[in-house]
Amino acid sequence: MTSIEQNRVSIESDFIKRELILSDDYGIYTNSFINKITGTEYCKEIKSCEFVIGLNDTIYMGYKKQFINPVTGNNIAKSEKAFNLISANKESNGIEETLIITLEVIKIKCLLELYYEVNKNFPAMRKAIKVINNSNRELHINYFYFDAINYYPGRLEDIEVFNEYGLNKIDKASFGETSQAMLQLHNNTLTEGMIVTCNSPSSIKRIYSHLTSQGRDVLVGYNSDTIPFHKFLKPGKHYLSHSSYVFFYNGERNSQKTKNNFIDCIRTYLPEYSLSESMYCTWIPFNENINEKIIMDLIDKASKIGLTYFLIDEGWFKAPDWQIDKNKFPNGLEIISKEVKKKGMKFGLWFNIGSAYGASQKYKKYYAIKSDGGIRCHGYAQTDKLICAASKYRNVLSDKLIELAEKYKVDYFKLDFTITKSVYGFASVGCYSTKHSFHKNQNDSVIEMYNSMQVIRNRIKNKKPDIIIDFTFESFGHMGIPDISSLQYNDLHHISNYNTNEKSLSVKALDIRNYGYRVCNLLPPERILLSLICFDGKNSIENIMSSFISTPLLTGDLRSISSGEMQKGSMLLKNYKKISKNGQLKYLVKFKGDNFPYHNEWDGFARFNSNGEGMIFLFKNKSGEDVINVKIDAGILNIENKVYVMIDSFTNNVISEITHNEFKKGITFNFGHGKLLSYTIGLK
Repeated sequence: MTSIEQNRVSIESDFIKRELILSDDYGIYTNSFINKITGTEYCKEIKSCEFVIGLNDTIYMGYKKQFINPVTGNNIAKSEKAFNLISANKESNGIEETLIITLEVIKIKCLLELYYEVNKNFPAMRKAIKVINNSNRELHINYFYFDAINYYPGRLEDIEVFNEYGLNKIDKASFGETSQAMLQLHNNTLTEGMIVTCNSPSSIKRIYSHLTSQGRDVLVGYNSDTIPFHKFLKPGKHYLSHSSYVFFYNGERNSQKTKNNFIDCIRTYLPEYSLSESMYCTWIPFNENINEKIIMDLIDKASKIGLTYFLIDEGWFKAPDWQIDKNKFPNGLEIISKEVKKKGMKFGLWFNIGSAYGASQKYKKYYAIKSDGGIRCHGYAQTDKLICAASKYRNVLSDKLIELAEKYKVDYFKLDFTITKSVYGFASVGCYSTKHSFHKNQNDSVIEMYNSMQVIRNRIKNKKPDIIIDFTFESFGHMGIPDISSLQYNDLHHISNYNTNEKSLSVKALDIRNYGYRVCNLLPPERILLSLICFDGKNSIENIMSSFISTPLLTGDLRSISSGEMQKGSMLLKNYKKISKNGQLKYLVKFKGDNFPYHNEWDGFARFNSNGEGMIFLFKNKSGEDVINVKIDAGILNIENKVYVMIDSFTNNVISEITHNEFKKGITFNFGHGKLLSYTIGLK
């Protein structure tokens, strides 16, 4: 419900209510923000500035009140009026309701439209700002925090601040970092709090939190230093910012119910995706050393295991113009795609979109340029030339990908290599060219590169709406720290190259599980391809079990696995497919809470759908415990008055029936002589 009365406007749902004051002298500010479930007022006496924006090198704050000397009572500074209120309106589609406040920037012929949105299903508010250039000259946006927050539950001294997906407590005087996906502010005394995040693209995102004499300020918007944000608007054009999201909750900070509700809220802002897939990727251990014979053998093995996608990674084309390497694939890729489809799987293809690898010299006019006029490169040897996506090359890329999709019946694209910044630090940032079509200079090149990625996605989706698009962590510019923005650009998102290959630099399966426990704590696991975990070697079963923390992504030499390993892997994937038919396994339950287990502790997790059906995975590691008790918060699932059957995921033998009360009290498991257990839970 939205209320508009003179200079006072409010927007509310069943969960939250926010009131704003439109001051003639000082601008706009949030006067009240209430968690209606608890009745707690979050807004403080000192109001936040609501937003901060740089327009033509002048900084404007949404609210800027004159300061009074507390001793003399004299004015220290008097703020000049910056805005005129044009209108306050509301829109609703039955699910979301939006308050739109339009301000005129007095010194510039420019409008700011402030959007405040509530969703009737969640205790959350989304905010964004549209900048409209009504002048007859170019408008330069050189600084932009579209949300400024000085509200939180209770007293400042009772607030604890967490980053790392709500898992790492930071000192109260600490500053938020650009790389953080979100911040959580929690009051242990009131047992309630809020999660603050945004969908600014990873490398230019800024969630900036710091302690001031006026409270705990959180600024949400764009990086303004290490990777600058700039936007140039021609007359008559507009720019809609990315969004902040503030999610309220009551209860314990690490409550599974709160996590699930937050992740469900985030899902409403992501591309629609209802599949439950599993994937094989050729990258480890083959790298570029693939050929038709190897691929055909791997296709056969992958289909027997029960994987649903088969991805050919790097190594299938050569220059110029990404032509098929006929030395490796004498019969082309048509025969490969047909074999994948014949075996009941879907076909995935890797393609580099950030570098000139495989392209021809005719595209050199699109090369990304450094500050000294040289060509931007990446890699240890600095020989791989990078191409600027904020140029007409984006049309070349999308046309090529559509051509490949049609010719080879591609179902999934893994789009790789550096675009905005190198996650390994091998390349400079952005592009200094002044001749590319979609950016002016280096200042606005990074944001326009991200915009071009969205253009590429949209062009492909318009032609091939069912294809799965995946801009990897390399192309998106984050080093294994995914966020809402990276999920909004993708259907599935490959977030790291961590792998368990025993013959190369690798990590253990427990390391990858701990990584998954962190990332999937406040992000939807079904949208994430966590790592390149290898289904081969002496720990193959532990590896494949670990992959189920997210959408299973396997690699490795499948030709080397034994028949026994093949059977066990196949049973896991069959049960995963069977139970997922009744709903995606959206909810991850970590049995060790917020702890990251060591090698001398057992660990485990479960994935459930909304009906309470799912799979349990347990790992003894080097723990001395043979018998363990696992409690699952029954309140997080819709399982009251339901009876479930638990079977051994490897043998399909029925273990027992389980009720709501047994979930709450805990289920006892015995490792016996083994170190790995998996169970599938389905409705009776």
